[in-house]
Amino acid sequence: MPGLSRRLTPVTQPVASPANTSAHLPALDGLRAFASLFVFNVHAFGYALVHFYGWTDTEAGAYPGWTIESLALWLHRSWFGVDLFFVLSGFLMARQFDFARTRPGDFLARRALRVLPAYVLALLVAALARWQVDGTVFGLGDWAKNLAFLHGFLELGVPGINPVTWSMSYEVAFYLSVPLLAVAFAASRRDAFVHLAVASALLGLILWIGTPLAHLHGYAWLFLVGIALGRAPLARMRGALLLILSALAWLGFALAVKFMLVRNREFAYYAFALPGSGGLLLLALAYGHARPTSPGRALQWIGDRSYSLFLLHSIVVYLLGAALSPILKPLDPALAVLIFVPIALILSLLAADVSYRIAERPYFRKRQHDSTAR
Repeated sequence: MPGLSRRLTPVTQPVASPANTSAHLPALDGLRAFASLFVFNVHAFGYALVHFYGWTDTEAGAYPGWTIESLALWLHRSWFGVDLFFVLSGFLMARQFDFARTRPGDFLARRALRVLPAYVLALLVAALARWQVDGTVFGLGDWAKNLAFLHGFLELGVPGINPVTWSMSYEVAFYLSVPLLAVAFAASRRDAFVHLAVASALLGLILWIGTPLAHLHGYAWLFLVGIALGRAPLARMRGALLLILSALAWLGFALAVKFMLVRNREFAYYAFALPGSGGLLLLALAYGHARPTSPGRALQWIGDRSYSLFLLHSIVVYLLGAALSPILKPLDPALAVLIFVPIALILSLLAADVSYRIAERPYFRKRQHDSTAR
């Protein structure tokens, strides 16, 4: 998710080392790229399945043989993109704990400067798109609650102006808690005590609310996984057995989601999501340590724009669907998918690039200037 400072220094020391808090692994840019593309797949292929194939529930039903429809369903069931963003955020914020603890106001101000410009821009575009396509107009109360990031706590019933940003509510709540977590980790002799206390408090909250939607709060556990990896020395995370187990954990999680063996409104989901997402991050860290270079031009480019791509892709899918559905629906569904999704991806990447240049790059330039001034 947002807030990822870009530096070119490879990681050569334990991540928790104070001297290393600004180090950067290009492999994580590649992981962000994949996470954003997973989220794109959910919405682009989901739109195609519903509007071209007539699906009413993409979480139910088996794969219909070796067909384009099955491929679309397989790619659509990529709900783990958000999980990867959360684990990444936990990892990267753990590397800023010292700064967040000593200067919490500055930390939160930097988070706001990083998150808000692109987020507000996407809100404006989404509101305009909804008004243009179906005449929806959002009231001041809706705007206030979306700007306060309340819409992602679904039990509150707040309409999302840009619904894909529901996960930003958890992201921002995590940012607000980082200074307190930093103090807790600094005061505790063992990280495990803090992890256990926070995880138990989250479990108590879920059980107290007691609704299926409350299980979504379990996503906050993914931040703890990222924090644990962010505070652990990389040297301890490169053993062959650990990497094999990490790969198996990720594969098991991915297959469980693809075949709908678990859903994020169930506790069982997190039994797969926590080790699976953490396992993939661990593999990326090991790969980045072995090859501290760019993940490739395409992945680097997408990774740099992953936040804007996340914010805007569903708006592009919505507008493109409204424009092309009358033309594509009479066609064979497989052909419609093969036309619609590539166009949606290209336009989403173009929109992400524009947003990145307008709302994100100024932040990075300021950070670079401030670092040089020091």
